[in-house]
Amino acid sequence: MYGYLLGNHIFLINNKTIIIMDRRIKTILGFFEKNYTIKDISVGRGAFRVLISCIISQRTRDANTERASRQLFAIANTPKQLAAMPVAKIAKLIKPCGFYRQKARRIKQTAGIIREKYNDKVPKTREELMKLPGVGWKTADITLMYGHGIPSVAVDTHVNRIPKRIGLVPAHANLEEVKKILEEMFPKKKLYIVNHGFVRFGQNICLPVNPKCLICPFNGFCKYKYSSKETEQCQDLRFAPIIAIQQSIQYYICCLLYKVKFHFTCTAEALLLHVCETTIIIPESLVVLCETTIIIPESLVVSLYLIVLL
Repeated sequence: MYGYLLGNHIFLINNKTIIIMDRRIKTILGFFEKNYTIKDISVGRGAFRVLISCIISQRTRDANTERASRQLFAIANTPKQLAAMPVAKIAKLIKPCGFYRQKARRIKQTAGIIREKYNDKVPKTREELMKLPGVGWKTADITLMYGHGIPSVAVDTHVNRIPKRIGLVPAHANLEEVKKILEEMFPKKKLYIVNHGFVRFGQNICLPVNPKCLICPFNGFCKYKYSSKETEQCQDLRFAPIIAIQQSIQYYICCLLYKVKFHFTCTAEALLLHVCETTIIIPESLVVLCETTIIIPESLVVSLYLIVLL
């Protein structure tokens, strides 16, 4: 088995199959799965209810959305019932949410279309969902994921902001590009916890203003951590030049190690990494096995760099 190192990525090549493992993905998934368990996520709780709740939630706080949805569904929760209900009555029931009159019209129209065109079944494609009144990309993705159980990434303000801050997604990426990159980066079966995790993480730690960088588990690779006011106040200014130098050296190392070919062999107690006629012994305790992928410590990047220079 052969591979190449580049920055945070390890490219493993086996029988012409390229496996890409990013150490940041492992860290993010580990934290999300430990702190925001899948039990917190309501998947498959009824596509129609999810769809209507999403329409209600637009430009509305979560507490008001829950209240309005609860009041509406206590009276009517099927396409047939809502299609037959007067707009004024729907508006009265969802009044806790913002723009309730406009949303009431859209809810009635959507219920009517689903009843007549789709035989009371909520569409299972993004394209068809976005043809419904008041349904955009985010509402469609949430309906697919939480209503139909189809893995997807719904990009809200948190899911858009955090991956850009920590460097997973380019800062200039638009919402569709953010969605595409994240869906390609994370395992498909993990997209539920990824979406839910970024939202919860954005509400509790990576806040829009004054994020809690000092307790952030992603400090090791976050590109934003030194820009928050809280972190800057706690940094000793004498070490600022050192930080800048370290970041420059790390980037330089990553550039030089591009296409550095290596191969490795496994023993009962260690992983032997062979590069440039030199063998590095990595204890078993430092190696993470993930099916066919082997994750090695980041510190080896520096070791490999020194070997190449020598």
